[in-house]
Amino acid sequence: MATKVGALGIEITANDESLRAVMKRAAQATTSAFDQMKADAVKFRGTLAGLGLGVSVLGVLAFARQAIDAAAALDDMAEKTGASVENLSRLVQVARTSGVGLETVESALVKLAKALAQTDDETRGAGAAFAALGLDPEKLRVLDTAEALKALAKGFNNFADGQGKTAAAIAILG
Repeated sequence: MATKVGALGIEITANDESLRAVMKRAAQATTSAFDQMKADAVKFRGTLAGLGLGVSVLGVLAFARQAIDAAAALDDMAEKTGASVENLSRLVQVARTSGVGLETVESALVKLAKALAQTDDETRGAGAAFAALGLDPEKLRVLDTAEALKALAKGFNNFADGQGKTAAAIAILG
């Protein structure tokens, strides 16, 4: 039987043996193709798993590097400010929560240490500001700078808002 549809001609032969052989080869080819696809999928999945492991290792290494850099930054900051790394770590957490940058915290601690030392004309008004806040600079000098900043914050909290508070802040923190 022969049928023509448009330009395509299809011929089906009633030869049973020939049809069975063609169908068998088609089934084998299909099975072989599916087996190959399955093997490729397993390899691809293994590659993805390996890639995921590689990405995970890179992520852990990047995290470790960031942790080391942060610790080094805190150590440098401790040297500049006179505050312990432990207290600085707490201050950094408070600063992040408040939306304040690490540089601002460092600057405040350095200025406070300078005001407590009272070594130049810039800090001579700090003594009066400490007195107005009810703080003793002698007692603050022996504290870790971060602890002195905490005491200063409490002093400001107890001081009435207004120009006097602003003047005290400028005298101590610049």
